[in-house]
Amino acid sequence: MDRQKQIANALETYFSDANLLWDKVMQQHLDESRDGCVSFDQLAKLKKMKALEVTPSEIKEAALGHSMTKLKISKDSSAIGRIKPYVRNKTEELTDWSIYVEGLGKKHCTEHQIADLFSQIGHVSYVRFPPDRNGDCRCQGFCFVEFDTKQHVEKAVETMNQDNLRVMSKRQWLDLRDEYLAHQKKTSGHIKQLWQEYNNKHLEKEEEQQPKEDISYPKNVIVFVQNIHVKSAKTTVKALLEQSGASITFMKHKKGVDSCHARLASSEDTKKVVEYFKAHALIQASGTDIQGTATENASQAIKVRAISGNEEKIYWMTDQMGANK
Repeated sequence: MDRQKQIANALETYFSDANLLWDKVMQQHLDESRDGCVSFDQLAKLKKMKALEVTPSEIKEAALGHSMTKLKISKDSSAIGRIKPYVRNKTEELTDWSIYVEGLGKKHCTEHQIADLFSQIGHVSYVRFPPDRNGDCRCQGFCFVEFDTKQHVEKAVETMNQDNLRVMSKRQWLDLRDEYLAHQKKTSGHIKQLWQEYNNKHLEKEEEQQPKEDISYPKNVIVFVQNIHVKSAKTTVKALLEQSGASITFMKHKKGVDSCHARLASSEDTKKVVEYFKAHALIQASGTDIQGTATENASQAIKVRAISGNEEKIYWMTDQMGANK
């Protein structure tokens, strides 16, 4: 290994999560810094750097040549620090460095097993299981995974959506969550009540009396529809969607709301309606428009998206609770 690479490796080690957990000297340097950077003069005095007999300028040169995906030079060029923020006593992953994963099986139900699975993409710095209804953090088939670099997030999304795994960036997961919650707030207080009960542990007694397995429901037959005319009746929206050739068996829609859920007869019908509205950018001219009018404004066009995973599970849980009332 050439000398510059040796220096860069030592430098990256000093700034790594594993080292910063116990290295009191580096912790002190970071605590005293306003921008999270440590000067090249201070770094040259550290043990590994002394062993390599390096100068501050050599450290800077090695960093510029090998470490710019993980480290950044200060504005005055006299110091260097991490691109990814360092958080002590971490309880949650950093959004832009993380992915959401679901579909995990029995072979990947521990932090170590999941880190090992995604190590083929890049170094995994953190794995988190969201708490269950009892507040216990255990694997329920989904988790968040944090990498050392943002590039690894993109690579994981591109290559790991296979073998029953569903992988997306945490940023996308947050967007979908916010979109779903906004829709539920507009349609009724029913889902809001469900989440409140879920988060406040009001279902503990019911859980003890019922099997813990997931409820059984048909997969890939629910779509979420947006940008429909607020004055459209349920029958109008159904006719509008069925011009795609798909068969719709049930609509959850209220007048005055521009979005709804539709239940298809089969997964093939789901694919038909989704692909139709991807290929046809349409808006409704009125609340009775069952054909739609072509538009060049993509943001206003009717959007149809198939739901899956936890989003799909919540839909069926809500449907079942409504049927039991």
